Amino acid sequence: MIWSVYELVDPRSGEAFYVGSTRRPRKRRTEHRINPASDIWLRVCEIHESGLKCMMRIVARFPSKHEAMAYERRISMATPGLMNRFTVLSGRSDGALPDL
Repeated sequence: MIWSVYELVDPRSGEAFYVGSTRRPRKRRTEHRINPASDIWLRVCEIHESGLKCMMRIVARFPSKHEAMAYERRISMATPGLMNRFTVLSGRSDGALPDL
């Protein structure tokens, strides 16, 4: 099964605020909207409360989970302002790519 790397985009600014990977993009988009345990649930709810819908943009597809997660991490580390957990935990703010 193909793995997709996606960005969640805030339609108010047109900028990505989260990057993730999944085998089922539609299901994952719904989970972000209805799961309060999701890292970005509050942001998605805020967007929906403003009358807009959060956009999901597929940025790459890979044959393996390992490749997809490595790409997701590279994007996350290189893009300031994303709400990804490992970006926050890494303490990296310089946008440098990690050794993978």
